[in-house]
Amino acid sequence: MSHRYYTVQDIAGMLKMDPQIIRVKCRKGHLPAIKAPGTRDWRIPISDMETVLWELEEAGRARYRAKKAE
Repeated sequence: MSHRYYTVQDIAGMLKMDPQIIRVKCRKGHLPAIKAPGTRDWRIPISDMETVLWELEEAGRARYRAKKAE
């Protein structure tokens, strides 16, 4: 099974965020990421990132429904 990964630059572009913020989130464990020995940057598994994005979307929908019900 081959694993595919996003780079920090890929995620920063998708989320329109500064790459340094993505690196901090990886370092603190807020994003599932790996850093292979001898490499300079993080790699985020595509399948894990899709899960993170889906969870963020669901949380946003729940906030919208709660606000609409008020």
